[in-house]
Amino acid sequence: MAFSNEEWAELVEKAEKGDAETQWTIGCVYYDGLHRPKNDTQAYQWFLKAAMQGHTEAQIALGSCYELGEGVPKDTLTAYALYSVAGNKAAESKKLLAKQMTPKQIADGKERAKALQKEIAAFKKRPQDFKR
Repeated sequence: MAFSNEEWAELVEKAEKGDAETQWTIGCVYYDGLHRPKNDTQAYQWFLKAAMQGHTEAQIALGSCYELGEGVPKDTLTAYALYSVAGNKAAESKKLLAKQMTPKQIADGKERAKALQKEIAAFKKRPQDFKR
């Protein structure tokens, strides 16, 4: 399915109003480059907006961005933390990533996950206080 310019504008407007599912969808469009030119930086930014609202698939996608260094500098600890926050849906990605990490990195990733969970909870309470 291709988006007309009008449909795309409507999606972006809905996403800018804070709809996490639409933010994730736009991130996917940019990440895959199927209906718009591939743009990893734009994908990262839209995934981040949705992930901060607790959108699990966006958290996984954001973790992938960090794991692979797409749209953002590579950061294994943050990827591990995001996969941890995403829970069971990211269990396999987390497990595979952990095989490449030291025990200290895994411990640091778990600590980062705890901090990230607090940040997401705070964001949900007062999204207007966060600027990213």
